Amino acid sequence: MAYGQETSNIHFWGDEYSVRANVIRVASVPTFRQNMETSWAAETSFFNKSENSQQETSVALKDGMNTLMYHGNFSLLFLPQVGFVNNGKAEFRIYTSIGLDIGSYVPSHVDSDYPERVGLTTGFGPEVGLGFVVNLESVSLYGYGTIAQGAIEAADFYNYNSSSLNTGIRIGDVLNIRYTLGESRWANKGHKKANFSRFTVGILLDSLNRN
Repeated sequence: MAYGQETSNIHFWGDEYSVRANVIRVASVPTFRQNMETSWAAETSFFNKSENSQQETSVALKDGMNTLMYHGNFSLLFLPQVGFVNNGKAEFRIYTSIGLDIGSYVPSHVDSDYPERVGLTTGFGPEVGLGFVVNLESVSLYGYGTIAQGAIEAADFYNYNSSSLNTGIRIGDVLNIRYTLGESRWANKGHKKANFSRFTVGILLDSLNRN
């Protein structure tokens, strides 16, 4: 379970605006010490319109709380060991993954000139990832990138594209600190696009079950 902050630059049909949002993330955290593992995540970001100083834009957001994005994925990880240093105290592994990514862009927009240009759009598609892991006793340092391409729900002529760079540190079975820099696109030519940076701090729930 993790909480954090997100800064997003939104492109919506010729208009642009920036948002600072809260993030809630529920996810598994791999041990990064096995050759094969699974990983899943579900997260949402949301913001209060009154707390954001927005650029001049014709995009009309509803007052109060707005959900910005939903995101989730499931991956099978392959983490082959490639070497040791410092008398075996530091272990290096290659991070590779294959899975499924899904992302929704959901702010409530009101535009009387273009009523069909609502915020809600969901895309999904296969995802691959590549990176590295360094294990130091009870600490794991990781960094990897992902790319996903797929389709938009009920819109055959649009493609879903998502990419991210992720770095983090797992501290034993207690904490996972993570930073993500990413981009998601739900329409051609950048008509509906979010560039975001996201920082979260999570508690591994297994640590709360100790006797």
